[in-house]
Amino acid sequence: MSIGTGIYTPINITIGQNQAQSIMDFYYYNNKSHGLGVAGNTDYVLGDSPVSFVYSNFSCATINAWGNVYNSLSNSKKIQVWAHETGHAMGLAHNDDLSYISIMRSSLYSNDYRNYDGPTANDLAGINHLYR
Repeated sequence: MSIGTGIYTPINITIGQNQAQSIMDFYYYNNKSHGLGVAGNTDYVLGDSPVSFVYSNFSCATINAWGNVYNSLSNSKKIQVWAHETGHAMGLAHNDDLSYISIMRSSLYSNDYRNYDGPTANDLAGINHLYR
């Protein structure tokens, strides 16, 4: 994966139908909310138990889009939500250091990544740090 950044990662994503073998699942909830202003979130599981991303390893991630906020977004912003949450599912945390361009900004800084619809060079470097 380079996405025009010149940085490659060892990651391959395969889209399939076998949920029992998946490590990343995507869900969309049309008329539901997860909290004020939340368009998406990622939940983590280790074995059969939910865990916190901050304090634990995890074996599976569930990415959710919450329609009450998500539906009001432009198409480019929707892509950013999925890209941001996929970054969490791959192990990236929020990066609010303004000296680094990143799709992983928290919502507080959401306008800083509005021109990116996928991972930046900094995000891919983070993936390489985790998976190499």
